[in-house]
Amino acid sequence: MNEQPLPHPERRMGDLGVELLGICDPHLPEARGAGRLIAFELRLRHRGGEAPIKVAAGKAHLFDDDDHVHEPLVLDRRQKEPKIVEGFLAPGGAVRGWITFELPLARAPKRLQLFSGYLSADVVAWDLADAGVAPAVVHAALAAHQVAQRRAEVEALEAQASLAQQLETYRDELEGLSRRAAEAEAILAQAASLRQALAGIRRLEEELDDDD
Repeated sequence: MNEQPLPHPERRMGDLGVELLGICDPHLPEARGAGRLIAFELRLRHRGGEAPIKVAAGKAHLFDDDDHVHEPLVLDRRQKEPKIVEGFLAPGGAVRGWITFELPLARAPKRLQLFSGYLSADVVAWDLADAGVAPAVVHAALAAHQVAQRRAEVEALEAQASLAQQLETYRDELEGLSRRAAEAEAILAQAASLRQALAGIRRLEEELDDDD
């Protein structure tokens, strides 16, 4: 994980002061839909009048090197914490947190842009060309490593499952042998009882012969 502190000076967006504090690239490196996660840490401070200012992670856009606009992850567990949540800043108040985006591995982040509202002209932007973001090849290598790691985990699980299945087969076979042994012992016990009965009959016959 490449977490770069960025001591950028505060920029103003109307009454809202905005600082870009850091970039975490990648955030949660994983092979999911051939994408990469990148997070930006911001501090937002109310510098103006008396009315509260609404802040939200959704008021940010990330432009890639193909000028495609990416929306931030909002309802996603993969967001870096603490995240910026929607709310209102009172005058003098401040909030600090992360905004997370997902980009295709083949694309590189070009510009982060924050705006105060869809109908407002107040915008601040940061050029990310020299901001410490990792090139796409690094993320591709991370994804390949993640795939290899996951493959090894799956193969280990499959080996354990195969061993468990083999042990289950042995257990069934042992149970079958135990049943056969019990049946054989029962037959032997019956044979012994029969022999004892025959021996008793012979003794009686001999006694009867002696009486005659």
